[in-house]
Amino acid sequence: MKTIATFFLLLIALFRVSAQQIYYVSPTGNDNSSDPTNINTPWKTFSKACITASAGSKVYFRGGTYNETGIIFPNSVANNNYIEFLNFPNEIPVFDGGNANAYFINISNFNYVKINGLHFKKLVGTNYGIKIEGTSHHIEIRNCQFSELYFSSIPTAIPSPTNNFNPIIFCGSNSTTSINNVIVDNCNINNCRTGFSEALTFVGNVDRFIASNNHINNTGNIGIVAAGYYNWCNNSPTNSQARNGIIRGNLIENCKGKVAIAAGIYVDGGKNIIIEQNICRNGQRGFQINCENHHNIVNARAENIIIRNNLAINNSRGGIGLGTCFAPSGCNNGKVTNSWIINNTTVSNYNSAFEVWETVRAEDFGELNLDYSENCVIKNNIFFSTALGRDRLMNGYSETEPVNLSMDNNIWFDIFDSTPYFVYFKVPYDGLLAFQTNKSKDIHSIFQNPNFINNSTDFRLSSESSPAYNFGESNTISIDSAGTKDLANKTRMINQLPDAGAYEFQCPSTDISVNAPLTYKTYLFQTNQRIFINKTINPNIRAVFNAKKSVLFQAGASSSAFDVLQTKTDGCTN
Repeated sequence: MKTIATFFLLLIALFRVSAQQIYYVSPTGNDNSSDPTNINTPWKTFSKACITASAGSKVYFRGGTYNETGIIFPNSVANNNYIEFLNFPNEIPVFDGGNANAYFINISNFNYVKINGLHFKKLVGTNYGIKIEGTSHHIEIRNCQFSELYFSSIPTAIPSPTNNFNPIIFCGSNSTTSINNVIVDNCNINNCRTGFSEALTFVGNVDRFIASNNHINNTGNIGIVAAGYYNWCNNSPTNSQARNGIIRGNLIENCKGKVAIAAGIYVDGGKNIIIEQNICRNGQRGFQINCENHHNIVNARAENIIIRNNLAINNSRGGIGLGTCFAPSGCNNGKVTNSWIINNTTVSNYNSAFEVWETVRAEDFGELNLDYSENCVIKNNIFFSTALGRDRLMNGYSETEPVNLSMDNNIWFDIFDSTPYFVYFKVPYDGLLAFQTNKSKDIHSIFQNPNFINNSTDFRLSSESSPAYNFGESNTISIDSAGTKDLANKTRMINQLPDAGAYEFQCPSTDISVNAPLTYKTYLFQTNQRIFINKTINPNIRAVFNAKKSVLFQAGASSSAFDVLQTKTDGCTN
């Protein structure tokens, strides 16, 4: 009996060793290699590797050019253990499609895959680079590059709705089981012409996705989209939305459509998505929440979207857009509901130099652009223009007035016009005061120069004398919605009140007095001078007091929270 048990343990050990095998692939290899685990006798193709490697294996691609397309993963489950396909250290494997009308990789109903460090380029036609579909899950694409992927070989071609090239697309096509737990990180998608498509697409039944730290440049249309209700991917009335996603830390630039407004980052019918710490520049629209399609689905909507701590700069058709075309005149898209635009900075998003297909007029777009929405919030933002000729800081297209739109604690400024138009429900108001008076919105907002470090290149606050310093709304819901980190990945909540805009001023040069009770759960107080604490710190508060000179509890002030309270004298920097 003992011998039999030992035998089975040996079999299990051998299985584990084989399941964690390392393989090699090279452009000069041979798919009939008898030992692809030897770096000197590698396989030749990705196709051979993906149908042969088992769960837990790593496949290293040597540098060089691979003339391979149409790579199809088998339909199987990888036993909760990733198969990794990655570049050999310090070498770049390049998959060159030779301008074929083809695709590179299709992953359908396959799980636990990592693709890392590969370069895909040169395809032409209506197709895709990498497509994940069906019930696939736990898929990661990291450190990859996609370039020269074109819907047409003619650079000046105007796309039709059927002209689409998706460099990366997650299409949740199964009506019951989602694509889930997927990541696209630190990828570079550049110099593509995607037609009516996007550079990075999450559409249909996709749940729990992350798009982070990617650079998307010059791709001809929308940069990143999280979409719902597109029946070419999934026609389910209940499971056709990309949802529960994070779009964080991406740089989107020079993305311009030839037939419609292209947003750098676009939520089109998705839900429960956080968009934070991104920069969208030199395109057409920075950020947009919309729901273009509904396909007769009752209550189709983009919902619970948070756009926070982002920068939109030098886009030709506005900084941030909220809402759908929803009107009695026949424009009847889905809805946008319960979404937040908070602690963002938009700068000079009216620049005809970055336009493509029609002349930009002063009356067309604003730093903020509004259509129909329900129960949405716009707070703690900076909307700023240095564009000569812009006459609208806010523009509203909707024929149907938004329902319960909450706007407040925003900073507005136009260097060339002290009373630019605020257009709401198609009615222009001459200056912020007129808008506040007539619509009872943005009551605590102000029209003042936020005093950036540089109006063209550095949009941090220059000092604590900025009107944006400590200007943000400070209730718990707003602070939670704004997140814990600003655009520079520094602490968002400094010195009791948040600042307006994407950047939190980190280090005052004056004394700080803590006079109001602390009601939020965590605080960081810091200055290069002194901190005076005039109120008792309650036990449920976590606080750090960092003063270069001293931290002083005044008479009557105390703390029963020493287990969660820190004082230090390091001082601070911005």
